[in-house]
Amino acid sequence: MYQLSESRLSLKESLCRGTLRTVAALGVGDAHLRGLLLYHLHGALAERARRIPDLYEELKSEIESTIEQAYNILQGDISAPPDLELRHQYLGPGCDKPHEERFFILSI
Repeated sequence: MYQLSESRLSLKESLCRGTLRTVAALGVGDAHLRGLLLYHLHGALAERARRIPDLYEELKSEIESTIEQAYNILQGDISAPPDLELRHQYLGPGCDKPHEERFFILSI
């Protein structure tokens, strides 16, 4: 399994946040690009919480919010990431799975 270094993970998060700010400034709304950026930001946040479990509670609302927004934009889109629904189910709002079980999807 390929794993990003900590510096690349931080860069990914920073680039996603910066590009999302630019997309918001341009008034793009809920376009496909915004959905993909939210999905990738979610991925970086979830990976950080998986690596450092003590951060989960701090990141939980943003992890849930980013995957919820990405899911709402991309669901049903033929080019949506293949694990979008699974991430939404295990890391989205309302998931009642135990903390340890939530992150198993990041290793498949």
